[in-house]
Amino acid sequence: MVELGCGSLRKTGVILSAFEPLGRPITYYALDVSAGELHASLKMLKNAFVDSAAVSISGLHGTYDDCATWLASFSSSLLPGLGTGRAISFLWLGNSIANMSAAEASALLSRFSHACCASQLQCRFLITSDACGDPATVLRSYNPGLSSAGCSAPTECWVPRFSTPRCSAARPT
Repeated sequence: MVELGCGSLRKTGVILSAFEPLGRPITYYALDVSAGELHASLKMLKNAFVDSAAVSISGLHGTYDDCATWLASFSSSLLPGLGTGRAISFLWLGNSIANMSAAEASALLSRFSHACCASQLQCRFLITSDACGDPATVLRSYNPGLSSAGCSAPTECWVPRFSTPRCSAARPT
């Protein structure tokens, strides 16, 4: 798994922690253009997984293009545990993609896809964007669906980032 523009790695820690109870080994590479931020973030993440038998963590210092070039020159010695024909997952969490035009984002994803082909790897992408920082706008966009989904749960539940229960199983319908 390679995270493009890793930032603080808070979201990543949650994702990686899901692999621990499964006992499924994962090698995680954090890519960032800032060596200082990369080092600090990796230190915290490695501390969180210091006792993990499943999660291995490494850093990649460079740009998106540097990463695509590195990946295109793949050899099994560069990516332990990943052989020809295997899949590599890319995480792109946060706002970076929201700061690009559609053409720029498409071109970058194409470069990674071509790099995977050159390395005989299958590419998988998980891309998120939290470009909307206005909670009221997000609430207006998603609240009807969130309320419906939350209230169909069999037990008391909360909608993410809200402090009060939206529904309860004991509530009459």
